[in-house]
Amino acid sequence: MSNGSESPGKTALSAAGEFIKYSTAFGAGTLAFSVALVKEQVSFSRWSKGFLIASWILLVISVVAGVLAFSRVPIQLSEQNYNLEDKWFSVPGKVHQLTFMLGIIALGVALIVILSHR
Repeated sequence: MSNGSESPGKTALSAAGEFIKYSTAFGAGTLAFSVALVKEQVSFSRWSKGFLIASWILLVISVVAGVLAFSRVPIQLSEQNYNLEDKWFSVPGKVHQLTFMLGIIALGVALIVILSHR
């Protein structure tokens, strides 16, 4: 993946940026899918509504944090700063990962509750 002239730090930062990019896109797609559930003829219980709204909030935070983290990568590359622990990259990146996982879990619980009440 990297050629001999590219530093390991640059390669790692580029790989981390790619991961953030794809997981942000996946989070946005998951959000769009879950919003489409509301258009369906599905009955929602209080629990399913709560988990669905929680998943939306978490996924929106995840997408915003992912965009912030990913937008830092070109700046770091232009400054030749390959530090993965840069506060403007790592903090939004960690928020993105945490809220993405919690959003997926909340959506899964909401779907289980919806399907169990059919």
